[in-house]
Order: sequence, then structure tokens, then C-alpha cells
Amino acid sequence: MITKYLRNRFFLHLSDEKGIVLIAGLLIMIVLTIMGGFALFFTNREMMTTKIYEGNVQALYAAEAGAEKVYDAFMQGDTSGDGIVGAGDSPNSANDLDNNGIIDFTQVFTNKANIGSSANRITVNSGDTRAEVWIDASQSPALITIWSRGIPEGTNNQKEVALTLTTSGENIINGALNNSTPCSPPKQKMNNGCY
Repeated sequence: MITKYLRNRFFLHLSDEKGIVLIAGLLIMIVLTIMGGFALFFTNREMMTTKIYEGNVQALYAAEAGAEKVYDAFMQGDTSGDGIVGAGDSPNSANDLDNNGIIDFTQVFTNKANIGSSANRITVNSGDTRAEVWIDASQSPALITIWSRGIPEGTNNQKEVALTLTTSGENIINGALNNSTPCSPPKQKMNNGCY
């Protein structure tokens, strides 16, 4: 008799649907919370991936800018023709990146001396980015390698590029030599030559 009473009471509660809405609502909230957590996780992950990619691109551009700055210093040549940085060289700092008083072109192509080393690089700034460069002139003038490591500010990213100048880079040497040839009066020095 007691078991029949309990059985009837149990089935009576199952047929009463007053609490089913509460349980269904809680289940829906749990599922939506889990889905929201996954969406937040994947969004954060995507943002981190994008930030890393952006930092890598900035580092690559900084490295390329550093190599270009060295290349431009070679193109400046020795505008006064004396091999040292002086008042006749224009602009003075653009063609002596290591500030040792010797024109970079003369130091590398004529003296066959490195500028910096892999352990002791020269910092070259370009806007808000920074590059650390060194020039290997051990096989100059046949082969010169400009090593440039880009380190953009605000990131931990670094990229390194190597710009190799071979004997086909004779145009660089000739261009720099043209820059270093003084113009005799009354000719005027314009761009890469005299007229």
C-alpha cells in the first residue's frame, strides 16, 4: 500500500509540468554560456595571431629599411674625394653610419674593412622602427653582404635580411665614384654627375 502511494505520488509529480520550464531555461543558458566562451576564446586567439603577423611585417620592413640606409650610404660615396668625413661631404652623417670618421664607401670598398660585426651591430633608426646592421666586407669588392635585423618598437618580433652586393654591383661603385669626383669650375655638381 505504501509503495502504491509512493508510485502514484511520483507519477503525479512527473505529470505536473511546473518545473520543466525552469530546467529548460537553465539548460539553454548553460549552452549559450558555453557557446559565448568559445566565441570569446577564438576571437582572442585570432587577435593575437593578427598582432604577431603585424609585428613580423613591421620587423621585416624595419630590416629592409636598415639595409636600404646602408645601400644609400654607399651611394653617397665620398663627395669631397678625401676618404674621410669632412665639411665637403654632404650630408656628413649619411655616409658614415658607424661614426668612425671614415666614409662607409671608402671603408668597405677601398679599405676592405667591415662595418660593425654580428655581435656588435650599428643601430639605424628609421621613423619609429629600428634596425641593427653590420657589413661583411671580407671579400670586397667582389662580394659584400649587408646584414640587417629589424626590431620594431613595441613588439618582441625580429626579422633579419641579408643584402648581397656582388661584382654586378659595380654600378654602385661607379655611382659612388661619380659622386666623389669633384667638378671642375665652371661646371656645377648636379645629382650624380657634372654639367
